[in-house]
Amino acid sequence: MKNTIDFIITHNTKSLAIILGAILLWSCQSEDKPATYADDGEAQYFEDYEPPRYKWGLIDIRGNNVIEPIYDDLKDPLDLQHIPASLAGKWSYISLQGEPIVPFQFKSVQQWQGGVGWAQNWQNTYHIVTNAGIISDTIKASQVKPFSHDLAPVKLGSTWKYVDKKGNIAIDQGYLSAKTFNEHKQAIVKTIKGYGTITLKGDQVITPQYLSLKSEDLGYIAKTSDGYLYLDTQGKRRIDKTYDKATRYYKGTALVKSNDTYSLINTRGKIIHSLPYSLVSEGGEGYWKYREDGLWGILDTKGEVLCPAIYSDSYRYQEGFLTASIGDNWGIIDSNCEELLPFTFPILWSFREGYTRFIANGFIQVIDSTGRVLPHINQVEIKEFVNGVARYQHYPLYDDR
Repeated sequence: MKNTIDFIITHNTKSLAIILGAILLWSCQSEDKPATYADDGEAQYFEDYEPPRYKWGLIDIRGNNVIEPIYDDLKDPLDLQHIPASLAGKWSYISLQGEPIVPFQFKSVQQWQGGVGWAQNWQNTYHIVTNAGIISDTIKASQVKPFSHDLAPVKLGSTWKYVDKKGNIAIDQGYLSAKTFNEHKQAIVKTIKGYGTITLKGDQVITPQYLSLKSEDLGYIAKTSDGYLYLDTQGKRRIDKTYDKATRYYKGTALVKSNDTYSLINTRGKIIHSLPYSLVSEGGEGYWKYREDGLWGILDTKGEVLCPAIYSDSYRYQEGFLTASIGDNWGIIDSNCEELLPFTFPILWSFREGYTRFIANGFIQVIDSTGRVLPHINQVEIKEFVNGVARYQHYPLYDDR
């Protein structure tokens, strides 16, 4: 009997020692175990990241390199001293001299606005960036929007709140959606009851009740189950009538539709011009597009025919010029419906800062309002000019062509 007991104790002791040893070994391995891709967003990102073969830079209107094409990506230079740029797969903000404000370390950055930028880290949360660097601890938001009037909407969990430029919660009320503060120093927000507005302090101005709400110069356009209303900034109806469709005002005139008829109205709701067309839409800069016999024409700001309905398609007026097509060929007309660039281009963009782009001989080239093709380097990819410079992607094999 004694031998049997000794055998059991001996074997159990050995088994216990083996088990304890395995636990200790596992514990040590767990402490030294490297982060998995599930834990390390940066490692996971770069596991699949492939840098572009051809890099991005900035070029001026004379064809000179402003920033050498060394970047994986660039965003439009809306602020010349805070240009979003990606180097080796990581983002920061650079100046026209190529100097980063903070090291290239972020997964993404948003456009600089209101004196600050938003930068997303590899855990998919955010930092506020200023010229002094990163000024806030990580903000555990899943989405953020730009600052306006020193406040920005951020999505925390399932609702939106507002933070100040230090990252502190400024408006704690949770909303289903929230926009940036507008020219009325109000923000459009949504609750379970609908859309309304709040002040910079979070006080309610327009009671949430509408299906949609859009800001415009004199107040808001609200959508109800009955149609569209024009409201003032306090939520009172500016015009008694309800419309089937309604646009923002431009220089005191708006386009509305009621009883299947389009009309132009003034700020008091008085009809300036009834339009005998089945379809009318905004044409940009106070002009209106109308459709007749399957083609588009242009009305002036008073609703008179400026261009007959001969265009297959068109963009919107921009800087006094309209890019349109006749058949498959594109051209540009001016504010008098005079042909500025002939309808001979297979692809043509809108004017910006006095220039537009077109494709010729396999390259994107730049042309001004006089029809003069600018003599800068041919590039296969060049974006529109913003603040006098344009993003371009450099293809070295085309340098000699």
